[in-house]
Amino acid sequence: AHPPVATFSFFLTSLLETVRINIGECIAAAYSQLSVTAAREMLMFSSDEEVLSFIGEQYPTWTVMNNHTINLLGVRPTKAEEIAAMRLITQNLSYATELERIV
Repeated sequence: AHPPVATFSFFLTSLLETVRINIGECIAAAYSQLSVTAAREMLMFSSDEEVLSFIGEQYPTWTVMNNHTINLLGVRPTKAEEIAAMRLITQNLSYATELERIV
């Protein structure tokens, strides 16, 4: 992400990481198998290596086969009641408040 002002960089990095984690949870619920290229596009990465690194850190239960296909079989999707909605709302409001203070 390229922020309009350098001071936004911290907030955009945190927001992008949060969005990627949430997209990953949706991917786990929606797919049994996915190509690394499709995951790269969905997770907004610029290279397959970044995708593989992210998966290794955030989703160690996902199996990557031949650096081509991500196998999600056996991954238990998150139920709606298990998603920390209040935490996400609080976090997003905090980001918005900080951005408002900066602007």
